[in-house]
Amino acid sequence: MICNTRRIGRYLQMSSEMPLSCGRQRVGFLALLPTLLRRLGADAGDALMQAGLAPDSLDDPTKFVPFKSAAELLVASARLTDCQQFGFMLGEQIRPQMLGLAGELMCNAPTLGAALRDFNSMQYTNSTSSVSYLIVTGGQAMLGFSVVERDVDGVAYVYDTAAVAALNIVCSLTGADQSHATLSISHDEPRDLTELRHKFTGPVIFNADATGVMFPASWLTLPVRGADVSQRKGLQDRVNATRRSDVLGPLARFRREVWVALMCGNFHASEVAERMGYSKRLLQRHLHEAGTTYSEVLDQTRCEMASQLLANTMISFSSISLLLRYSEQSVFSRSFRLWTGVTPLEFRRRRLVLNSDRQYVRTRAPDLVAAH
Repeated sequence: MICNTRRIGRYLQMSSEMPLSCGRQRVGFLALLPTLLRRLGADAGDALMQAGLAPDSLDDPTKFVPFKSAAELLVASARLTDCQQFGFMLGEQIRPQMLGLAGELMCNAPTLGAALRDFNSMQYTNSTSSVSYLIVTGGQAMLGFSVVERDVDGVAYVYDTAAVAALNIVCSLTGADQSHATLSISHDEPRDLTELRHKFTGPVIFNADATGVMFPASWLTLPVRGADVSQRKGLQDRVNATRRSDVLGPLARFRREVWVALMCGNFHASEVAERMGYSKRLLQRHLHEAGTTYSEVLDQTRCEMASQLLANTMISFSSISLLLRYSEQSVFSRSFRLWTGVTPLEFRRRRLVLNSDRQYVRTRAPDLVAAH
């Protein structure tokens, strides 16, 4: 038990030191909020105040706000408008052009596949607290999105926004038929789907293990409408300058890569290092300099993934165990209790909701409790 307590204490210490705990979000599409709020009879000033943001925070789309504040802004907007579908409504208006340099690259890529790879490589320029990824398997592709920051209120609204935005991005770039795509959303099904069904008649999977849009892999070869190859070449200097700016250090990049690696199933240290363009030895050196190890970062990532799924979905413990790449559910249960001081069942029972209508505006995990 002494050993377990020490490991829990070490995990809590590592968690408090996570650089993504103060991540940022580009204003970008959030500039749409005031107009949408007015249309729904609410005031943007009230929403900004409740989120702890200044009245002019959304005036410049190129500026940044704290990621947690951006999520809380969605919570406040949903509360003020009494609209559980607020994330869907916001996501429906998002287009690639609102995503800064990453969006410009997408709009001028030769194919959808190239566009999505460009976006994923530059997504951190929009948010350092989330990550996007592309998975292709069995003739199906998925543009996925995950929040990687801990203790974010309103994750479900973020996921609603991201899923519908991903659908719009894929279809607006190519002109593909939305009805042939499937939305995947990592939270319980809301009681009211009127707005979503008004905009999207295709399949929707709630209580999913990943958030995003699934579509035929053949779409990846579709040309991007209106792409300008010469303009794309002209963007390269800006891309190189951005990548040299070191917005994400090696450790932050590694944490994001581990999350995607778990989603894709290739999560061994050597595989993650290769995707980052590092040798395994160089990656280990960076981790050592940051005072951590591969296994510690892997544990942190697994804990946050499990916490989100337990708090927001009714996915079975065995399914969560498989997603986290454990050989047995019992190993996952023991590990989760070691990380948090509670079992997965206890954690799920403690998840917070505001009311019986399942308006999932608050999904903060219970405080981590160390045994003894």
